[in-house]
Amino acid sequence: MRKFLLPLIVLGTACGSGDACKDHFTPYEDVVSGRLRTERNAAFIDGMAHYAQGDFLEASTLLATHVEGSDHEPLPRLYLACSYLATGKPYDAELQLDLIERDDHDAFRDHVDWYRALCHVCSDQVPRARTELQAIVAKPRHTFHAQAEALLNDLPDRTNACIGC
Repeated sequence: MRKFLLPLIVLGTACGSGDACKDHFTPYEDVVSGRLRTERNAAFIDGMAHYAQGDFLEASTLLATHVEGSDHEPLPRLYLACSYLATGKPYDAELQLDLIERDDHDAFRDHVDWYRALCHVCSDQVPRARTELQAIVAKPRHTFHAQAEALLNDLPDRTNACIGC
């Protein structure tokens, strides 16, 4: 029985994209800390204090509270999406990115592209991620061009890496 365990572990490793997810995910830079805290933005500022410390679970709770009562602000949703990705919730992250895109915030188009591709990598939707990453790489001026190229090269090749995946 033991001699069959190692091939199964290797096969499982070749099929997953979890390492690519962890290796290529970097939370969006905190450009909010230092803002004046008001009654209206308290949950956002408090959430960002946790975000800046790497406490993404608490950050996601506070940021979710803020976006529920906000006027479709894209930046808190982007931070919430990153918090969800950091805590292993790529489907929740993708929903936040969809909401940013729905509200047509062009300033965040590149970020939505990149983090959505990461959502698909982190949820093991490699074919979807590959298509999105190829679209990013096809745009030399895309903010995340180099990152997308590197991630694309690290994705498992489903046609050759494993059988039955």
